[in-house]
Amino acid sequence: MSQLNQEKSDLHKRIQDIVNYARSKESDAENLQSEKSQLNSQKSELQLQYQTLSQHYQQQQNEIASLREQIENLSQTNRAQSTSSADKTPQASVKRVATNETVSVKEYQNISNKNDYEYVDAYTRKDGTPVRGYYRRKRNR
Repeated sequence: MSQLNQEKSDLHKRIQDIVNYARSKESDAENLQSEKSQLNSQKSELQLQYQTLSQHYQQQQNEIASLREQIENLSQTNRAQSTSSADKTPQASVKRVATNETVSVKEYQNISNKNDYEYVDAYTRKDGTPVRGYYRRKRNR
């Protein structure tokens, strides 16, 4: 009889373990279902964002194509005007007025206020760094 009670107790324990295992798996399934729902929601949001971005991209591509077409039309008009203009007077290039403390030799060629600057010969700094020649504003005396 005691052996039957022992087997009964063992079976009861196994049934309890199986029930606990089933509940655990049920909980896992619910969690997975919840994650699936969240992922589906994120998927929908991402699809909506993709559609919006795709529409913006297409609009920008259309704008670019339109601008290119305008540039081409303006270029053709400009070429037509330049070849058909009877009086072909050369236009003087407009030189800017420099306001920088120093300007490079290349910049100096394109400024209108050259008298405001004096040339500084190339030299080597104390630390050995070579410095190219440049123009600087004349000192106020």
